[in-house]
Amino acid sequence: MIGNRKKIGLLLFLFLVWLLPHSSIGVEAEEVTGIEKLSGFDELITLLEEQMIHDGYRHVSEPEMIMKDAMEAAPAEESAGSQPAEHSVTNIQVEGVDEGDVVKTDGQYLYRAEANRIVILSVDPDSPMKQTGIIEVEENFRTSEIYLDENQLVVLGTGHPIRPKEDPVLYDSALDQEMSASDVLPQIDERMIYPPPYWNRPTTTSVLVYDVENPAEPRLERKVILEGRLLSSRKIDQELYFVTNRHFDSYWIMQDASEKAETLLKPVFSDSALENGALQQIDFDHIGYFPGAIESNYITVAGLRLDRPNQPVNTDVFLGRGDNLYASRENLYMAMEKWEDGASQTDLFRFALEEGTIAHKATGKVPGRVLNQFSMDEFDQSFRIATTTGQMWRTDEQTSKNHVYVLDMNLEQIGAIEDIAPTERIYSARFMGERAYLVTFREIDPFYVIDLAEPTAPEILGYLKIPGYSDYLHPYDENHILGFGKEVYDVKGNAIPGGFKIGVFDVSNVEEPIEKFKIEIGDTGTDSALLRNHKALLFSKEKDMIAFPITIMKKTADSMENPWQWGQFTFQGAHIYSLDLEEGFQLSASISHLNLIDYMKAGHYWYGSEKNIDRILYVGDTLITTSPYKVQRHHLGSFQLRDEVIIGE
Repeated sequence: MIGNRKKIGLLLFLFLVWLLPHSSIGVEAEEVTGIEKLSGFDELITLLEEQMIHDGYRHVSEPEMIMKDAMEAAPAEESAGSQPAEHSVTNIQVEGVDEGDVVKTDGQYLYRAEANRIVILSVDPDSPMKQTGIIEVEENFRTSEIYLDENQLVVLGTGHPIRPKEDPVLYDSALDQEMSASDVLPQIDERMIYPPPYWNRPTTTSVLVYDVENPAEPRLERKVILEGRLLSSRKIDQELYFVTNRHFDSYWIMQDASEKAETLLKPVFSDSALENGALQQIDFDHIGYFPGAIESNYITVAGLRLDRPNQPVNTDVFLGRGDNLYASRENLYMAMEKWEDGASQTDLFRFALEEGTIAHKATGKVPGRVLNQFSMDEFDQSFRIATTTGQMWRTDEQTSKNHVYVLDMNLEQIGAIEDIAPTERIYSARFMGERAYLVTFREIDPFYVIDLAEPTAPEILGYLKIPGYSDYLHPYDENHILGFGKEVYDVKGNAIPGGFKIGVFDVSNVEEPIEKFKIEIGDTGTDSALLRNHKALLFSKEKDMIAFPITIMKKTADSMENPWQWGQFTFQGAHIYSLDLEEGFQLSASISHLNLIDYMKAGHYWYGSEKNIDRILYVGDTLITTSPYKVQRHHLGSFQLRDEVIIGE
């Protein structure tokens, strides 16, 4: 165990580091090199000590950047031996790379996840809708997302720690004469009972694979448990890949560098394909780390073959952190944001994906921070990424600026456009083949068209400045982009958000893009899950349908005079629009799961309700809206209610 004198020395040194001036600007970020392996527990402790000294306990977050963790919802192919109806699929970023969601359908059955339950409904358009089955996982389990593939349902969620629970410990200051807790903490009683350190029983992520050939009787056929919280996942054909983050507190580890702490810091996992699910321990010499990117956190990158239930899960554990994830069919990219005295950097890690296995291939870095997965893209053996540096509130050289970088497969920079839209930050990005579209914002919404045909020489082709901003960009066709965001009004130099806005950007003339159509829904306070989660969008060009959940706030005549005041709650549900490139948007239908009594209870203010619609799908000639409380079907075209099933408890 680390001696008490060493503890005091470490604390004093860290305190002195903290006292050092830390207002310098533009500090050079550490160089990130290739991957190395830990030699053992002692090296882990040394690296964590160095990280603590380097960071000085300071973990700065950017107040302006909020993570907000799509191809067209094309009809799914029919599976052999069945005739499912044509149906929509989850709105995804990369074709052929599925993303988990809370609702999935195969055209015959619909699976809805909520807390520790997955409700299964028959949604065959030729039959009445009915509940056919239910999966109830253990009480402490919380579903994050699900996948559906032929006769398999994959459930990912958060569960209890898998390590044995420890008993509380009795602290007696009389036993520590050289340094008692009162030396470093506020005065406490002489004898106190403390719970075991929270870092030794981390949250876990579970993957449950069910056989749903008979949806009325789902059968669990595979269970994998990893330590840490789920960052994100992807499914490519029969291959599932997922990433977890397990944080631990370096300070408390320094105080308890014992054999017990050594055991608790070894990652563990469980796989029903290995020794009937017995706990498996990963030794330190199997844990990788990236010099210059040390964090008090384990990243676990895992892959498994869904069609090979007896093949063990593949896991790679690294000392570091994952903030954002992007995946193509061949590679997974992980982004980790770092802050150093006001200067931001994103460390990048590329992993090759093949047959459920993961292999680290490259490490790189770019200046700035990444908004979300849509700020990253792989195309034609290059990786493109959009970032923001600086801070919007600064008025000096450290004000915010935006950049687009092009890297090769070794994650080395080969092209860049820097210093786009000073004083603004990226609100949305979309890469489409040889082009990128970028929306930045502070008071107005510049929409940029960027040419990436020559990776070593990207250039801005044109831009458009309009009020408002787009949080999400979605391709409509080769020359038209849909933007979903907020309208904004200038009130005495202040940008005041208005209602929910949908716009159509016409990029036929790339040098002079235009906003061809736009509509504003509601007033200040109007919101949609689509602004934070692209999976909330249902888009089908063939069916001329754009649908999303929305909560509408409307101002009264009295409140119109106060631009800062929110509107009053008037609607929650789904809006379905059609789009004619000559005539613009047309509202086709509004559907709500709330009844008159619900609206009366809500009054002027929206409230969280289990009847709030959050996903919209189509199966055959029916439109399906889902909420935690119920599932409804309407006839496409007339949008008349056909039937509904209550699924809430």
